[in-house]
This record gives sequence, C-alpha cells and structure tokens, in this order.
Amino acid sequence: MAEENQVAEQQVQSEPVEQTTVNWRDSLPDDLKEDPSLKTIQDIPGLAKSYIHSQKMVGKDKIVLPNEHATKEDWDDVFNKLGRPASAEEYKIEGEATELIKNFKPVAHTLGLNNTQVQELINFYNTAQEQATKDQQIDVETQRAEAEATLRKEFGRAFQNKVGSAMRLAQTVFTKEQLDNTKLADGSTLGNNVDLIKGFAKLADQLGEDRPLPNPQANILTPEAAREKIATYMEPGSPYWNKSHPNHQKAIDDVLNLREIANDTEE
Repeated sequence: MAEENQVAEQQVQSEPVEQTTVNWRDSLPDDLKEDPSLKTIQDIPGLAKSYIHSQKMVGKDKIVLPNEHATKEDWDDVFNKLGRPASAEEYKIEGEATELIKNFKPVAHTLGLNNTQVQELINFYNTAQEQATKDQQIDVETQRAEAEATLRKEFGRAFQNKVGSAMRLAQTVFTKEQLDNTKLADGSTLGNNVDLIKGFAKLADQLGEDRPLPNPQANILTPEAAREKIATYMEPGSPYWNKSHPNHQKAIDDVLNLREIANDTEE
C-alpha cells in the first residue's frame, strides 16, 4: 500500500503544471487598459521605468518636432527654442565682417541656425579658403620651377635674355595679374606656360625686341641657334675648311665656342 501511494505521488509530481500568462493590463479599468501609450510596455517593471523617466523630465523644457504638416510658424518656434537669434542682425560673429558673412546671415536665420552653428560654419569656410590659397600658391611655384627647368634646357646660356624678352613682350598684351592668375587647359598659368614663353621669345627675336638693349647678354645664342650657326660654318667653301683663308682661325674659334653653347644646358 505504501508503495502504491509513493507511485501515485511521483506521477502527480511528474505531470506538467499548466501555466497561464497574465496580461498586466487586464487588472486595469477598461478606460485605461486600451490606452495607446501603454501598448509598448510589456510588464510592470517596464511601466515603472517609464514612470521614473517621465518624472525626471518634469520641469524641463521639451521641444516637440513638427510633422510634415507643420507650418513655418511651427518651425520658427522650434528654431527659436534651439537658440536662433530673433533676427539675422543679432548674430555675433568673431572675425572680419566681410560682405560674404553679411549676406550669409539672413540665409542662416532662414535655416534656423543658432549663433554657435553659424560661427563654426564660418570658421570652417575661412580655414578652407586659407588652405586653398596655400595650395594654389604651391601649384604656381611648382609650375614656375618646372617651366624654368624646361626653358633653361631649351635656351641654355640665353635663358635670362630670352625669358626676359619674352615676358616684356607678353606684358604688352596681358596684365601682370592675367599672367599670374589666368589658368590654361593644362593647369598652367599664362606666365608659367612653356609654349607661350617660347612663342613670345621667338616673336621678340623676330621683332628685334632684345637688340636695342645695352645688355651684354643680348647676343647669347640658344643651343639650337648655335647648332644652326655651326651648320653654316660646315658648308663647303666656308673659311673653316680653307686654311689659307684669312678668317680660317676665327672660324675654328667660333665653331669651338658654338659647340660649347650647343652642348650646354644651364643648371
């Protein structure tokens, strides 16, 4: 008999107990249990957390974001609560009062920006402008150095004379500002463009631009011009080939000098 009672007791203990899930809102009055604000709260601890959070917010300024149907007045109310000054003239901006800043203030006010936001935007713009100016100057200096290296190789000892003549002639066509700042398709400026300088140098030679100047450099030849003169000396019948010619030695000396110029690329 004792064994039968023990078996029966074990059967009772082993049978699963059916659990019933209780919705905490069921204990609320009908007018509260279906309130939409409670739908996201799953249990009593969640309700407690929500209550505590709401209590902490009591007395604090709250800003309700307008929806898609909001009016300009609705947004103005939000912008004003976020610190936008009453008018564009009331922005207090550090630094130089440029025309750009003056024109930007009404735009900033329309966008609802507060003073700190406007100041940060202007600081960013000024920094970007300064960096852009530095980068542009570096580009100009790099182009100038590259153009000079190419022209020194091209003109040799005549570099100073040729480039000086070219730039004097160029300044009769362009202003200095145009030469320094006008960019061409390849990114170079007018004053640093190798082809333009070579063109003006050639034109200056044709116009005799450099001959009237009392400049000891005026008669210095480019390597190319020196090679052309050597070719003239090498023609049949030249004094260079005729030892009995009175100018034979002079022709030899001239050719030696010309070859030095022809082979020279000024560093």
